[in-house]
Amino acid sequence: MKRNLIAALALIPSLLLATASVADTPQQRAPSGWLLAGSSPASFESGADDQDVHANRQSAFLRSTEKTEGFGTLMQQVDAKRYRGKRIQLSGFVKTQDVADGWAGLWMRVDDGNGRMAAFDNMYSRRITGSTDWTPYSVVLDVAEDARVIAFGVLLTSQGEVRIDGLSFEVVDNSVVPTSHHDGRPQNLGFEG
Repeated sequence: MKRNLIAALALIPSLLLATASVADTPQQRAPSGWLLAGSSPASFESGADDQDVHANRQSAFLRSTEKTEGFGTLMQQVDAKRYRGKRIQLSGFVKTQDVADGWAGLWMRVDDGNGRMAAFDNMYSRRITGSTDWTPYSVVLDVAEDARVIAFGVLLTSQGEVRIDGLSFEVVDNSVVPTSHHDGRPQNLGFEG
């Protein structure tokens, strides 16, 4: 199941372009500028409130409404044109509550001019579980010269709640190491992970 979930997460931007699965009830609406999507968006709700914040007047939340085998994501997509040939970083503070039988994390994906994944990181190798206080996290990717779309957000699998606050999306210099595990070279040839 892990492998299928990771593959499904990598397909989110492509799926959104084809069949935007966006929630439309008041309890499920995403904050302005964001989309609630994923493999099971009907099993999640999202929004913004001032009940539990870290850096801003409001934080955004994504929470399950039922236990699910799928995932939900609160996300955005942007045109990659202004970021081509640069290294970008999505960073922010993440807080979780009762994330059980699954995990949460920030994620980002860069698609090339042909719509193929050029870079991807969903924090799976450093996933967040259980209940955690506000903790800083980041995802860093290189944007190819022919990049078309950058998608990013926060995800939650199975059940629980994840909050994000104090997000930044910025160009960083090459001293900041990419967190992507997809660099075009063969991976996990020993089937160890």
